[in-house]
Amino acid sequence: WDLEGEFDNLVLDVDESGDAQIERRVSDLRSSGHYLDEKFGVTWSRDNDKTVPESGKLKSQMDQYVARMIDSPLSGRIDVEGNTTLAAPVPSRLIVRQGMMYWPIPKDKIAWHSHDVMAVPILHDKLELRFENSIKEVSGGIAFIVAPVKLKNDDKPARGFIVSGGAKAEFDVAAGRLKSLDLEIRIAFTGKGRVPGGGEGDVRGVATYRETQRLVQ
Repeated sequence: WDLEGEFDNLVLDVDESGDAQIERRVSDLRSSGHYLDEKFGVTWSRDNDKTVPESGKLKSQMDQYVARMIDSPLSGRIDVEGNTTLAAPVPSRLIVRQGMMYWPIPKDKIAWHSHDVMAVPILHDKLELRFENSIKEVSGGIAFIVAPVKLKNDDKPARGFIVSGGAKAEFDVAAGRLKSLDLEIRIAFTGKGRVPGGGEGDVRGVATYRETQRLVQ
């Protein structure tokens, strides 16, 4: 599945503590891919298309998901350290928050941990991830952050999963905002599943999640 687009991160309100209420709105979006023998795809532009896609009229579940992204802005709160809480009762996973320009960055720390959740295709397992963040350099008012990823409970690893990769971020210290974020998470997995002809067999595979965000000014 390939998804590319431009998103608006609109600040609706800032309270006394500095927490901001934001909405992620789709400006332009191009989605395409295939699952088994099914191809899917949606292209939409706020400036060029008068209406939004109706999820109920689309056959593919992936196209339905993208249509809901366009039709329903994702709301949430971001505190002064970049921690995000979604307002809608939807799973707080990386894939759901695509296009939200944030990353947890505590004040006055050069190393910290952050956590997230990733759903694994086919097996439908939900893995809790732990990012080991550290500031490697500050240059020209930009903090360069690297964050290798591993399973959150590394002392009790999830059966059949090996996680590698991580995140890189650039944070504008003076402006107090994220400039760029690159995520690449690789999950190798093994398990059991139904096989042609009946019965169960071994399932092995690798799922790779990549996300790139750039601040457009």
